[in-house]
Amino acid sequence: MKKNSLIFGLAVLLSWVMTPNLWAQTSRDTAPVETVSERGTPPPANVEKLLQEKKYHEAIAEFNKFKKSKFSSNPFDISYIEVTMYQRMAVDVPVSNPDRETYRKKAETLADDLLKNFSDKADAYFLKATFFGMDLPDKTVELLNRSIELDGKYAMAYSLRGRAYLQLNYTDKACADFFKARELGDKNVNVEIGAYCQEQLKEQNKKTTTSNTSEIKK
Repeated sequence: MKKNSLIFGLAVLLSWVMTPNLWAQTSRDTAPVETVSERGTPPPANVEKLLQEKKYHEAIAEFNKFKKSKFSSNPFDISYIEVTMYQRMAVDVPVSNPDRETYRKKAETLADDLLKNFSDKADAYFLKATFFGMDLPDKTVELLNRSIELDGKYAMAYSLRGRAYLQLNYTDKACADFFKARELGDKNVNVEIGAYCQEQLKEQNKKTTTSNTSEIKK
């Protein structure tokens, strides 16, 4: 269960990173994390380099330096990046490495703290939901409901909730979320729409055609 959730969480975060329209790019060498809207923003460039080289202990040390620097001015964003960093390391480290479980526990503890300290942030609920993934779809839906309440334009929250709905066999609800996510810019859901939402897609296209015809007659 924990392994599946970790892998799912990383997949969600990577799909985020591959969708540049969801946030603004800034320099990570010297600039602080500017805004919560930069969802999916990676760690500072020097930390990212160490992560890619799988030098995890060095990456943690550099990130801790960054947290103490004058550039780490936004507590929520810094905490958010720290959670995703540990979550990523927990997946990257081989199963045989005892650090894997250490990183997983650290990531989940940090996610709990983030939600406790920033319960008004949609991102905090979304990030916590990635730890449950498809193993506990009911809990995932509950967290994402709150995330979407706080930010109705949160594309990734809709797509993740749609996947959780599929696990619960709520296909219509899932497809509604996938369509909404795509409308908001998440093209990754086209896979799910193609696989599970053909009937709903036909109905949606029919409504669109009817609406366009009405507009033309006017």
